[in-house]
Amino acid sequence: MTNKESNPSYTNFDERACAFQQSIVFMRQDYPNMAVMAYDNEENQLAYQVFLAKFVIGLDGNFMELEKCQRGTADNVIGGLKGHCLFNDEEVCAEIYPLILDREQFVWEGGAVIRISTSSRKRLSVKFGNGDTAFMHLSPNPGMAGSNIDCEHGACEMEEGYVMVSRKHRVLRTAVKGNLDFKIYDNASGGSYAVGSTDYRSLGLVVGFSTDATRAKEIASLDPETEIEKIQSYYAEKMKKWYLETPVPELNEAFQHALLNIEYAYVDPLGWVESFHHWPSFWHVEQVVHEISGGNAGRIKRYLEEVERQICPDGAIPDICWSRDGRRDWGGNNQFFFRNAFQYIQMTGDIKMAEQLEPLLERALQQTFSECDPSGSSVLAWNTQVGNQEDFEATPGKGAAPGAIGALMLMIMAALKGLLGKTEEAQKYRAASGMALDSLRKILWKRDIGRFAWYQDNAGQTRYETTYHGICYPILYDQLPILDQLTSIDHLKHRLSGEEGEVYQSNHFADHDYWGCPTWGMQCGSDMQPVAARAFAKLGMNNDAVRPLEFIAKRVCSPYQRGSFPETANERRFAYFSPSAGAFSDGVISGIFGVDINKLTNCMTISPCFPDSWQHAKLQITGCCITYDRGTYWIQTDHCMRKVFRQKLEPFQAVTATVNGKMATPAVTIQGNKYEVEIDLGTAEQVELKLAVEALDYSVSYKAYGTDNEVIVIAVNGVKVVGVDDRCGVLKNSRITDDGLLVTLADRLLEPYEKFGWQGLINFARRTFFLLLQHEGRQFYYPCTITVIPPYLVEARLQGNELHINIDEEAVLKLGAEEVSGRKRFVLTERQMANLSTHQNKASLYLFSSKTRVDFVFEAEVQTKVVPIELSGVSSPEGMFAGETRSTEELVMRSDFAGGGKFKPHIAFGHMIVHPDEIMKDLFKQNTEVSLLQGVPLKLNPGGFIPVNWHKPLLFPLDIRAKKLYFLVSAFCDNHDVFTTLADIYVTAKQGSSYVQAGYRREITLPGQVDMGFPNYIASGFGTYVEGVDKSFTPRMPDDSYGDYRDARPYAYPQRGLWTKNLSKEIGNTVVTLLEMDLEQYVDLSEIQILPRTNECAIALLAISAQVE
Repeated sequence: MTNKESNPSYTNFDERACAFQQSIVFMRQDYPNMAVMAYDNEENQLAYQVFLAKFVIGLDGNFMELEKCQRGTADNVIGGLKGHCLFNDEEVCAEIYPLILDREQFVWEGGAVIRISTSSRKRLSVKFGNGDTAFMHLSPNPGMAGSNIDCEHGACEMEEGYVMVSRKHRVLRTAVKGNLDFKIYDNASGGSYAVGSTDYRSLGLVVGFSTDATRAKEIASLDPETEIEKIQSYYAEKMKKWYLETPVPELNEAFQHALLNIEYAYVDPLGWVESFHHWPSFWHVEQVVHEISGGNAGRIKRYLEEVERQICPDGAIPDICWSRDGRRDWGGNNQFFFRNAFQYIQMTGDIKMAEQLEPLLERALQQTFSECDPSGSSVLAWNTQVGNQEDFEATPGKGAAPGAIGALMLMIMAALKGLLGKTEEAQKYRAASGMALDSLRKILWKRDIGRFAWYQDNAGQTRYETTYHGICYPILYDQLPILDQLTSIDHLKHRLSGEEGEVYQSNHFADHDYWGCPTWGMQCGSDMQPVAARAFAKLGMNNDAVRPLEFIAKRVCSPYQRGSFPETANERRFAYFSPSAGAFSDGVISGIFGVDINKLTNCMTISPCFPDSWQHAKLQITGCCITYDRGTYWIQTDHCMRKVFRQKLEPFQAVTATVNGKMATPAVTIQGNKYEVEIDLGTAEQVELKLAVEALDYSVSYKAYGTDNEVIVIAVNGVKVVGVDDRCGVLKNSRITDDGLLVTLADRLLEPYEKFGWQGLINFARRTFFLLLQHEGRQFYYPCTITVIPPYLVEARLQGNELHINIDEEAVLKLGAEEVSGRKRFVLTERQMANLSTHQNKASLYLFSSKTRVDFVFEAEVQTKVVPIELSGVSSPEGMFAGETRSTEELVMRSDFAGGGKFKPHIAFGHMIVHPDEIMKDLFKQNTEVSLLQGVPLKLNPGGFIPVNWHKPLLFPLDIRAKKLYFLVSAFCDNHDVFTTLADIYVTAKQGSSYVQAGYRREITLPGQVDMGFPNYIASGFGTYVEGVDKSFTPRMPDDSYGDYRDARPYAYPQRGLWTKNLSKEIGNTVVTLLEMDLEQYVDLSEIQILPRTNECAIALLAISAQVE
């Protein structure tokens, strides 16, 4: 605690919150100042609440200030907030609870009950009055700080024993009543406030608000103690039917916090406020499983009907508004609504609702494909937020996650039509879903790495590195064969998961901001953990499935959050984030316990996925209790639905089961690397299942890393190898032996990704093939994953005229037009020495023993003649002239958070590029030359940069004899352009007497060749280049003790030092990168072209220099 109020900030929040329907209460932690607020039903505020009244505690007329208080704290208690502090050395306790009033009518009313007590004999008082609107993102909130009442725009007056608080803005009237003597005081700066006092050591107040003063008084007349008892009883009854018992106390506690967070967030009939603390909006509904499991199916129905009422004119599903007219943010809600609607129909069997929603869903489906698949490919693109917490991440092309969502929506439509007896239409939609999946696979499935790429843009360029839901959705929706699901999940576990098992949305940014509060597409958000947990659980990865949930549960129960679900795991903010609370419950219920209720088929499935270490677990939800204890399951329900137990187990020797004391015959099917056991439990309300599994004692061991053409011995014991499934093309050949398998890795496995530098080598290193194993007539697959490493990593050092290389093999070195032989040490000829270039030089080794050519680059500190190439007058086929002054508007358009920003076509609501007008500000006015390499002049074109983008390829003639070209560029690309080729540089030589012209090509890739051109300040802290970055950083290689790269896990990965090894520099509010193009010999050049490969990025060409004779 500080001894004075700190400046408001977006972190280290001090105000805790609680809510019920339209009522929100806040309490400071440093000292228990309180406030009663309401949502704004008049204006669709996305980040503001209506500040109805502030309450400040006093003793003998001396009111609380921070410097007068010590040991302040505030906590979420059930249904409200409770705070303590020493106020001038006197103990003071304060409680505030939002009133529980009728939720059935959507009316702008509510209230709160306040109870204050003290050990002091001084006269206890409370000062209160209205505020304006509250922006609770800033803390300490100015309106709640100190003892002053900001009542300039309102007044207090006595009416019939009530203090009536009125306000200039909004029609709400607030009534306050309690066992106090009230007086009204004029405020010096305008308005008036009230003070209530008592000689007792405790006081109670009830606050009521409504658009009608009489109704506000009616609410305020309620008895404080009775209302507190009512509140506590309401939640106690809920929690009797909702609890979890596992060996992880944080999981158990977080499960109850999920119930409370969602209860507080629910507003009938609109749905669930995303964060009643500071995002009073209805984004991202993910509470269906939670609410139906909690006995609140009616809430889901009323929400669905409210959506129907607010539907957008074009059929898009709206973001619900307080004013009850829909709007659209981000990429829309069609995908969420489809899942929500069908989950509700399945879990309730509400056929009438299916009939009611059919036309709405059909319109939304048509709108989705019209907006997101204009080319008719059947694979959707998506604006921001195809999942959640992805403000900076869209999918501006045919994408994996949107494609999976589109196929799911079509399949849901098919199921709905079938349910309603419309067989032909159902068949049509099933076929359309199948076509969408087929197209998705053809466009984005990468056979070699065994997973979907992220997306393909309109220019046909693929972004290879996908997102977490690009992996999870196809698994959860059964859109891939089981072995492809296993190759996909490997990347989620080993490249998108951190040390605690936390899952990250993507590796598309230069920083995961692990300790910050981004919700932007790079973080380990609270919403993605349950999705990943369910994907792991679906594949029977018991020990992995619980870890993302444990991770977020520990944050919920941390000393900081103490019950609030954060939006991003480690943020120092209270969010009470209801989508994540709902998703967490779903992760526990559907994932870890595997409860699936389908009233359409009258079947309840239980598919538990408990870690090996758990000996006991229990789940209580409304109408269902599942208890597990050392192989025995007790299932108690309030229904007679058919019950099926289904569990994926490690391959076993034998399995036996009894159901209610009678022997049962488990059906066993092979699901990839697991045996799936299915047992019919009958229809009894209470079932006891005993399951005994005799483990299969077998082992598979092998070296987990290797390189091209390497032979790897796989030792297999206890089972027989009967085949190999090499669907990813990892192997050149394989041979089954008496004790296992000999495999030879294929050639050039990493070649497609080498252009991305170290990130390409690391990110696409893991490759999987499967052994088909057999035991006593039963077969199963065993995944073998190899981390493929480059066969040679050349380290070369020039000393005098000797080039020293770290490869100890007889070889020939080709440098320029000449070749020299050697082993580790190569003596260069005079001509080779004369042809060296400043900094990077291309060379090749031919290794005799392996018959392999290895290309590499080494650096030389030599003085050469380098001259700038004049760019003025350079034109493109469209008639672009560099002599004209260029502004960044050609490449960058304005973006703002107010919605509809147009920095890129796919950005709707926020983007990582901020301050776009600052890009290259005064670069050309303050600089005529950029210094990156001594002896290499990089003179800026006085007319400005030359823009190169999809619509403006660059072509200009040359008449120069050169050995090397230096291009100074700034790449206007962002997180949407990672792992692709941005552009190609083509340099053409004069033909002379040659049969064909000599041509030279240099790919510009991200990562690999360039840094993002946006500096950290403009890229929201996610620029790939920052001053002082260690570009010499080399990741630790796999070894026998750890068969993978040790530096390949977020949040550290992907390190900034891995984005490019080329020279970069921040200058004039941009980041420039030097691309060196070594032609290896002097060539008469005739032309340079820069041809963009993607329609999403642009290149600013700033300077070209050439090494001449």
